[in-house]
Amino acid sequence: MDNKTTITVGAIAGSVYAAQMILAPSMYLDMDGQKSNSDNTALCRAVGGGIAGLTTAAVLASRSESNEVQMVSIKAMCTAMSVWSVNNVMRVMDRGSFQSKIDTTTCCVLGGLFFAALFASEE
Repeated sequence: MDNKTTITVGAIAGSVYAAQMILAPSMYLDMDGQKSNSDNTALCRAVGGGIAGLTTAAVLASRSESNEVQMVSIKAMCTAMSVWSVNNVMRVMDRGSFQSKIDTTTCCVLGGLFFAALFASEE
């Protein structure tokens, strides 16, 4: 898979996650076995804002012909997916909710795609 396609896949997934976190945080929290309240709803929306920013950068990079711009996006995604994967594995061990398993799977798959693109570019 080329860099543009890899980044586009990440941007699509990011759009879905950002929309869920910003527009439907209660649904996300329910699927994670948490009661929705103003504090955790605000945190979900804040995380959604970060995902939206990362996704915007990915969309812009996917439209660029610059390999350097694409690699910045790929490296940022590698970092995000690594941190989120560790966090999500800890959530699975702690809570074992359906949402934590979806999040772990998504981050590991996307992280694998981005790391594959990173390693392929170094060859």
